[in-house]
Amino acid sequence: TYRKVEYRQHIGHEDITNLSDVFISPLGTIYSCCYRIYLILIFMDFLLDSIFSNFTNVLSVIL
Repeated sequence: TYRKVEYRQHIGHEDITNLSDVFISPLGTIYSCCYRIYLILIFMDFLLDSIFSNFTNVLSVIL
């Protein structure tokens, strides 16, 4: 069990180094920026959708 934990930590460390290599490369940086913008857009779309549906519900109650 101890070896498994050590192995998992080693894998995690390798993943971190791979990620840093990706971020160092300009293509990886552009990709990460685009991915963040994409996530933000999805989140904003979800927020706007929920706000809009709540707004229409309030309107229907008022009307």
